Amino acid sequence: MNLLKNKFFIIAVIFVVLVAVLYFTGWQKGNQLEVDKNKITLDKVLEFKIVRTDLTPELQEKYRNEMTVYKDTILNSPEKFNLNALMGVGMIKYTVKDYDGARDAWLYVSLVRPQNSPSFYNLGNLYADVYKNCGEAEKYFKIAMANDPNEIGYLRNIFDFYHTKCPNQQLAEETLKKALSIKPDNADFLVLSAEFYRDQGQREEAIKYYEQAIKLSPQNQALKDEYNRFKSGS
Repeated sequence: MNLLKNKFFIIAVIFVVLVAVLYFTGWQKGNQLEVDKNKITLDKVLEFKIVRTDLTPELQEKYRNEMTVYKDTILNSPEKFNLNALMGVGMIKYTVKDYDGARDAWLYVSLVRPQNSPSFYNLGNLYADVYKNCGEAEKYFKIAMANDPNEIGYLRNIFDFYHTKCPNQQLAEETLKKALSIKPDNADFLVLSAEFYRDQGQREEAIKYYEQAIKLSPQNQALKDEYNRFKSGS
């Protein structure tokens, strides 16, 4: 009987230990994320600090003044929310290299207006370019495109993200195709497609897109020269 009790005691101890481990690794992390989100208050978003050390006093004053204008606009707006002003706050913080501040500003917008797209797009760029976090960047890019699926302007940076920053050539190709499905006569994406297929060794596809791009931009001699060099194999 004592042996059986001991076994139950050991099992109970193991269970308690496992629960503790899960709490302090997974569950607590999830809860901490919620706490962090709750800490992103408007007061915090409107704080201003300059991290860059190369700004002249004149530029520092310029950014402070711009921040003041944005702050007044936000505080005098209905519900103390103005999308353009809050996006501007994030951009000023980004410019003065307060990257965490920029992140919090765009997260604040994302939390209050989850159906918007600019804040998620900016977060995608921030995580790709500054934090070098491919997973988070991709997450925010996907939300931006889900909220505004026809915004072709986003797809340029998303293509670069998949093509060079966090390489996935299949998704890079899908991004090009999506852009051209939205606007088939976009010369920039036609040239990008031509160069992409050229670099992937898909000659016929590259030629097709080069010729479409040249048809749209017949005055672009540099593009014609690039095409002729490629077609001749030189």
